[in-house]
Order: sequence, then structure tokens, then C-alpha cells
Amino acid sequence: GLSVTATVSPSDGTNASTTNSYAVAYTGYDGLTVGYGIDENSEAGALQTDMTTMYVKYVYGPVTVGYQDSGEDSATAADNDDFNAYGISYAVNDSLTISYNQSEYNDSGVATNDQENTAFAVSYTMGSMSFVGTMVSMDNVGGSTAANDDVSGYEVGVTFAF
Repeated sequence: GLSVTATVSPSDGTNASTTNSYAVAYTGYDGLTVGYGIDENSEAGALQTDMTTMYVKYVYGPVTVGYQDSGEDSATAADNDDFNAYGISYAVNDSLTISYNQSEYNDSGVATNDQENTAFAVSYTMGSMSFVGTMVSMDNVGGSTAANDDVSGYEVGVTFAF
């Protein structure tokens, strides 16, 4: 059930600072996965940036539910961003799956409004062929409240595996 990861990327000719990253994930309960990660650079003052993320995912039969919360923190207020998302999917049967996902991004350095994204998808698999349909809506793209920054779209896909 428990995994721990640590990495160090030392400063060199390409990287001006050392970056340390740590992550932990727990899968000790049937269907549940919980994780947390942090990434820190060793820059001085305003260039110091820490990024964190945490997530939880639970699978119960045909239903999968997930949530993620991430952030970037620095001494510069313009670099303190937040992101969170959640989603749910339901496997109706071995061939048909539907899902709904929603996310919100707060770019504190650029925007006064949060970008909000919503997606609904359906996939159907028949042998080596899959059909996918997705509907996406994004409001306040880039944090803007202009009418042309609220967009939506549709995608239909067909794949064949040989």
C-alpha cells in the first residue's frame, strides 16, 4: 500500500537551482488511491517556487470518482496559482462508459476571474473499434470575462485497432 518517491535535480549549466521533489501514494484500502506531491526549487527570494498537488480516487464497481487540488506558491503574488478538478465516470457495461468532469483554475498573477471547465463524454467500444463523443464548455478562458472568452465545443472520434 504505500509508495514514497524522492528526486533531486541539481543545479548545473542548464538549471540555475537545485529542485527537490517528493511524493507519496497510498493504495492500502480496496479501490482507494490517495496521493500527495511537492516540488521545491532552491532559488532565492522572489524566484523561490513551491508546487504541490494532492489527489484522491475511489473505484467502487462500475463507478470511479476522483478529485485533485494543486497549487503554485512563490514569494511573488503573481505566481500563486490554484487548480482543482473532480470527475466521475460510470461504466454502464463492458462497452459503454459515460463521464462528467469539472475543473477550476485561478491564475492569480494575470486574472481576476477563475477559468471554469466542464466536460461530458460518452465512449462505446465494439471489438477493436471505439466511438467517443465529448462536449466541453470553458468559461472565463484565461481569466477573462469577455463574451468571446466563454467557449464550448464538441468532438466526435472513431478509432480502429488492427
